[in-house]
Amino acid sequence: MRPKPLASELEAVCPLCDRAHPIRLESVACNLCGADRKEELFWRGDLALGLGGRFRVVRCGGCGLRYLDPRPAAEDIDYYYPPSYEMHRPTPAPGTRDGYAAWRQDFCQRKRCRLVSRHRRHGRALDVGCADGHFLRVLSRWGEWDVRGVERAAAVAGRARERHGLDVTTGSIAEVELPAAHFDLVTLWDVIEHLHDPRGALERIAASLKPGGLLVLSTPVSNSLDARLFGRYWIGYEIPRHLYFFSMETLTALLAATGFKIVETRVLFGSDFALADQLRFTLRGRGAPLAVYGAASVIARSRPWRWALAPIFKLLDLAKLTTPRTVVCVKGG
Repeated sequence: MRPKPLASELEAVCPLCDRAHPIRLESVACNLCGADRKEELFWRGDLALGLGGRFRVVRCGGCGLRYLDPRPAAEDIDYYYPPSYEMHRPTPAPGTRDGYAAWRQDFCQRKRCRLVSRHRRHGRALDVGCADGHFLRVLSRWGEWDVRGVERAAAVAGRARERHGLDVTTGSIAEVELPAAHFDLVTLWDVIEHLHDPRGALERIAASLKPGGLLVLSTPVSNSLDARLFGRYWIGYEIPRHLYFFSMETLTALLAATGFKIVETRVLFGSDFALADQLRFTLRGRGAPLAVYGAASVIARSRPWRWALAPIFKLLDLAKLTTPRTVVCVKGG
């Protein structure tokens, strides 16, 4: 079902230039079951970057999927992805003052590659929303992989091509041409919740995978302990960049409806940073001064804090109680 444009626009005031940016809004039916019955849950603004506007989170009256409605139209959503957006920053290089950050990011990508290699070790791979291609670079060294990426942000996609020599197409998964039955592996690392049409994207991905091909994706899930603890300040509500807020039930249903069967579910990493951001969202949402939530975020992301809590996070991750969730799926299972 096509989005229904709204007569009104949102004027988001940018804190950097202090100017109002008109953002067109659209209302949509449920992406999973197609129902247009919505239960309002709450309204909230952008607590991550503070780029203005208030948005409504609703729950589908048919299947229970949570999503943003109304939401910024696809043509205007780029305003909420400035160069300062974390996923658009260049990957830190080893040997610089950001050496630890570089090591951690490389460690995280190796964990992803290890998960993939449990199921497949070679073939053609596509990473959707690949940023500057860090995962693709590590995967290409991990096994016999022919790698390709898709990235919507033109400057970031250009960096992947020019600095790292990767085959990265600029555009969204809804726009780029994908060959039929071509890939052995498609990955979406923390991407599906950002898409305006997750179902359409998964259908296109299914068509581009070979029979028995793998889809590996990660996303926050709402039936987690921290979602219950933090409520509207849960990290999954990274509004308005996150447009959909999946539970394991709605995610499983969407995957099944598009031809995928989940064969493995894991929590790979990220619970510590999720806690840090949830503390920041809570303080900011409750009106704490900048100095307070800024200091809390720095402390919660500090190595001593995370190392002290590492055993607790490990146990919660093993029990699959934390927010970050990665699923491995087989096409046609």
